[in-house]
Amino acid sequence: MFYKDMSFFYRDIPDMYMTIPIRVESLFFLFPINHPVLSILSLGLMLFHGAMGTEVIFDDYMSNVLLRKFIICTIYLVSSIAWLMFVISILFYYSAYSG
Repeated sequence: MFYKDMSFFYRDIPDMYMTIPIRVESLFFLFPINHPVLSILSLGLMLFHGAMGTEVIFDDYMSNVLLRKFIICTIYLVSSIAWLMFVISILFYYSAYSG
């Protein structure tokens, strides 16, 4: 546990969401990638960075619970949009070259 006085916060958000891997490579998916090899490479970088890399640990000085939840939801929303953009780019690639 990272916090002693945050039992009220753990009721809404589980423990695993207190440390958030920031996937810097997910920013690649906000821009169109025409080549599927680049998409797969950036997906691999995103997975590697998420597994190995930077974690945001909210410290005790951040007392605003709504702000903390907003930051968590924003990071996961951007990550979900990145995955959706990856799937759409792969689907468009295969539909364009299939026939």
